[in-house]
Amino acid sequence: MTSTRDAFVQAAASAAALLREPAVAASWDSASVLREFSVAGLAGHLARQVLAVPRVLAQPAPADQPVSLLDHYGRVSWIDAGPDDEANAEIRRGGEAEAADGAAPLAVKTAVTVEALRSALPAEPEGVPPGCPGR
Repeated sequence: MTSTRDAFVQAAASAAALLREPAVAASWDSASVLREFSVAGLAGHLARQVLAVPRVLAQPAPADQPVSLLDHYGRVSWIDAGPDDEANAEIRRGGEAEAADGAAPLAVKTAVTVEALRSALPAEPEGVPPGCPGR
């Protein structure tokens, strides 16, 4: 794998390990340190960053030219949005939805996805990093 793909898998594995921490499950229904995010919602949001990759890889590659990560973040509506703006409310709802089955199922699903990505990412075409906007 390329160093970018290796780094992603390493980061994803770290996220999966964090989701398995007993403190996460113990605080699942509590408020997190991020405004308006529960621990469950924040865990779901973190897991989504891993779980979204297979969904993106399953889609046909768009004909558009890929954009850099910095260009992508320069275009997103939520970058300057306040915590109460709809864009951020949708992000929180997505995290809560991802976490709806509970801490243990989310941790398992994320860990299984990381292991699948270890095999899947080397088979992906070079030139566009996995999960890159515009893939």
